[in-house]
Amino acid sequence: MCQTRNAARKEKAYPTDLPVASVVICFYDGALSALLRTVHSILGRIPARLLHEILLMDDNRDFCDLKGELDEFVQKHLPGKIKLIRNTKHEGLIRGRTTGAAHGAGDALVLLDSHREVSVTWLQPSLAALREDHGRSCAW
Repeated sequence: MCQTRNAARKEKAYPTDLPVASVVICFYDGALSALLRTVHSILGRIPARLLHEILLMDDNRDFCDLKGELDEFVQKHLPGKIKLIRNTKHEGLIRGRTTGAAHGAGDALVLLDSHREVSVTWLQPSLAALREDHGRSCAW
């Protein structure tokens, strides 16, 4: 099995009172399967107590599978913590992320690409740093 994290850091304990995160994923031209893989990796690898919500920010894409199929999938399989936001026109990645971030209600904002998989305990070190210094920003 491929190791993605230093073994010493894997065993590190993090405070239980970490801030909760809103994860913003802006997408435009990508496969539905890649987007859902990103979402499932987040849901499966972030403790529920640390995840306030996942905001899927559609930058007015043209592909049909990310319109109806995504709406249906979110409503049927991922209700609750997943919110789908759609731009009425293509705005670009930065404006899309800004729009998604404006909808975030968590203590921390995490901006991810739509084709990434997260690893186990990837979020806790940054949330711990934010807990210690509220003026800090963390880049992944």
